[in-house]
Amino acid sequence: MRAESITECEELVYLESSAWGWLARTEFQDVIAKLKSKSCVVVSSISAAEALQNPNVHIRQRVCSVMCQVHSNEAPLLEPPLHLALKAGAAHRAGNNDFLFSESGPSRTLREAICGQRDAPVQEAYNWIQNMEQNAERFLEEIRPEQLDWETQYLDSRVLNRTDFLQLLAEYPPAKELSLSIGELRELCTKVDVWRATAGMLAYIITLAVRHAPKRWGGERPGGADLWQTVYLGIANTFLSEDDWLLDAANEIAIALFPHRRRVIRATDFFNSLRAAT
Repeated sequence: MRAESITECEELVYLESSAWGWLARTEFQDVIAKLKSKSCVVVSSISAAEALQNPNVHIRQRVCSVMCQVHSNEAPLLEPPLHLALKAGAAHRAGNNDFLFSESGPSRTLREAICGQRDAPVQEAYNWIQNMEQNAERFLEEIRPEQLDWETQYLDSRVLNRTDFLQLLAEYPPAKELSLSIGELRELCTKVDVWRATAGMLAYIITLAVRHAPKRWGGERPGGADLWQTVYLGIANTFLSEDDWLLDAANEIAIALFPHRRRVIRATDFFNSLRAAT
């Protein structure tokens, strides 16, 4: 199951937050028109919030302007992963193979802000992103074992099918809200791309915890808001980033759970290939 956007594209390209920063640079201005004509690009609420939280008004306006130019028509922003999982889970339970992207009030506010239709909610966007970071750090600390474990590979379809892993996934807020059983979660992770990507993101976080991966200023592993964006692998065919650690994380999830079905590419390589295309 994959969600149908109102554009009904054959390929949907997702730009992670760092990719938008590069696209907004002067040297890539000629790529914007090609990107819009050759691909469907939908901005996520996370990327919009990360752009809007920038206190530098010139950089903020430049990035937001590019987002508004490239964003597919009047399509809604991609909602946060919690919202997508809830909608996808409810649709699957109802026997539907697809679900229509809807737009919440907060996402509409973000979309209007990046397009200059309202003032940028700089502090509110910052607080929301920080909350995502803190929630991810809190979860890491809660599950971090005392001993290092370099052997167990949690990002594996067989592990994701295990009852002990699914019991962890059952604590995910959408799973709790829908009162999903272990059997239902197993089916969702098998048949619904959004939930498969969610399980992959959770497995990656668990791997970071058991390996005691550090998080320092400058980023030695993806932060919470970054990792949440890997859930959009359940929607997009192509995932772009300029963040090395996030590229590694998204690529591991794509290879393990979406073999030959997703492309994870460095943003500048993708932009340069567009430029070279006739």
